[in-house]
Amino acid sequence: MRTKHLIDPSHLHGAITGRGSRALEIVLDFLRAHDLDPDKARDQFYSRREWEARGEPYGKGACLAVTYEEGHLAFMAMNSTHDIELADALILRLLAEDFSIEPMNHWSAAIYDETRDD
Repeated sequence: MRTKHLIDPSHLHGAITGRGSRALEIVLDFLRAHDLDPDKARDQFYSRREWEARGEPYGKGACLAVTYEEGHLAFMAMNSTHDIELADALILRLLAEDFSIEPMNHWSAAIYDETRDD
């Protein structure tokens, strides 16, 4: 069974709702536009609650957290010129809808809702 995000549910952790849901749609659309099938990757997407439950030291308050070790979003680690170009394009796409993205380390990133006021 597929979710409304049209991704294998095994890639989703927690109920991703509201602006986190919109951020996920942007990321999935971006991957598909660059011929990167999210269902064939190891990328994992976490709701704010699930990410904070992991006890990770970074990404607190993110509307969506992503782990991408060996996944399609690994370009966020920016290890090559191609990676930097892809990362910049995704960052600009997210910024256009009032999100920011913070690479937390070599295997994860946090996406923040810049419209939040807390």
